Amino acid sequence: MKKLIYLAITIMFVFVSQCVNAQKLDAPKFRIDMENSNQNTIEFTLSRGEISIEGHNSNELIIENTDYEAPPERADGLQPLTDKGTDNTGIGLSVQEQDGVLKIVETRNNDGEFILKVPNNIRLKIQKQLWSGEITIRDHKGEIEVQSKFADISLMNITGPVIVNSISGNVDAVFSNISNATPSSVSVTHGYIDVTLPADTQSNVYLSSTHGEIYTDLDLQLKNKKESTKPSIGPQNIVGTLNGGGVNMTLRTISDDIYLRKK
Repeated sequence: MKKLIYLAITIMFVFVSQCVNAQKLDAPKFRIDMENSNQNTIEFTLSRGEISIEGHNSNELIIENTDYEAPPERADGLQPLTDKGTDNTGIGLSVQEQDGVLKIVETRNNDGEFILKVPNNIRLKIQKQLWSGEITIRDHKGEIEVQSKFADISLMNITGPVIVNSISGNVDAVFSNISNATPSSVSVTHGYIDVTLPADTQSNVYLSSTHGEIYTDLDLQLKNKKESTKPSIGPQNIVGTLNGGGVNMTLRTISDDIYLRKK
């Protein structure tokens, strides 16, 4: 009897999983042409949902919402309208272009799970307004700016420059190489910062942790090394250079640790 119950539960689980995957494959998409240039910008203002962004070598932006809830039948023939804008995409977003800036705003109160494929040289500005969800960006060569209240942030295979400001949430970033265009900085109030750099990166580095520790396996030449043999108590502030110095990089957290790794 127990085996039959276990078998039934397993079959039900597989069936539900297949239904969920099928729904995600059929998720509605929005497409728009956009020149793959660092002179163009996408600004995405997100309330609750999660967002995953992948760069691709294309002049097309593709957005899908894998957790989209269509309006009720009573709203047939009507267009969703909120104080955030009009849903002109069919997936709960308002998209407006002005002077090379594509502004994307979440218009629904329901949580969304947004997957974007973006031209990989454009500038990205992501603003997460409320206290949930995750932000993932990968395979991108353009400038990235993320403002978040509470979200874990993952930046993989990027070049930057990068500016991240977060109240609460961990930040993981892996650079394929470092852009020398402008400085990069990551600042977190509550959460760790884990950054991986190529071993030959040339950078001026500032690391600061108020209540945590700092760890690295890079050959960091310290400029503010203390000669005292007394134990270090209090905030950790490190100033140094990698491979003779170069573009500035600042990593700052208040309540957790900093990890600076060699790729």
